[in-house]
This record gives sequence, C-alpha cells and structure tokens, in this order.
Amino acid sequence: MRAEEGDVNIPANWKDDGTTLTAPNGVTVVRGFRAKVLEGWDANNLPLEKERAVNPVEHANPMVGGGTVQTFAHSRLAWTPARGVYLIPIGVELLFMEGKRVSTGPALPG
Repeated sequence: MRAEEGDVNIPANWKDDGTTLTAPNGVTVVRGFRAKVLEGWDANNLPLEKERAVNPVEHANPMVGGGTVQTFAHSRLAWTPARGVYLIPIGVELLFMEGKRVSTGPALPG
C-alpha cells in the first residue's frame, strides 16, 4: 500500500523531504532513482545500498557502458546518459554472473 501526496506515490513507511526518499531501513534514494520509486514501488523492495557509479552498468551487456546503479531487495535500478533510469534485467545479470548462458529468445516447447 502507498501513501499518496499530490502526484507522487510514497511507499508505505518511507519518508520523502522533496529531495531525498528514505526507506524504513534508513537507506536513501535520490535524483532519478527517487523519481522512479515515486512512480509506484513495492514498499518492501527496500534499497540495500546507496546509488553508486559503475562501469559497466550491466555485466551481461557491457555495451550499455558506465553510469550508476542502486540495488534493492528485489531489483536493481540503473542510469546511463543514453538510457536514463531503467530496471536492469536482474535475472539475466544473475545467470551471467553464475557463468550460465542466457537466452532471451522464445522458450522451446516441452
């Protein structure tokens, strides 16, 4: 459930001062990632770290290049100059990091 304030949706039990969104665990979310969370977010998808610079943003797709990421309990947000803020395909990342081949094509029957 979300508490609504104007045109933003503050996740339940989170606090927002207009610049910094603070989750119940005390971890903050700012700038574009804050805006993404305020579009509508599962209140239990807590940030596990502050936003940080990385290169590459996606290990499974290094052509995306550098930018920033913030990891949450159930997802990871990314920002690059070319793409702006988006959700990283976390399943693809996990399988890549485990050394498994990832197929993004249609599933085979059976």
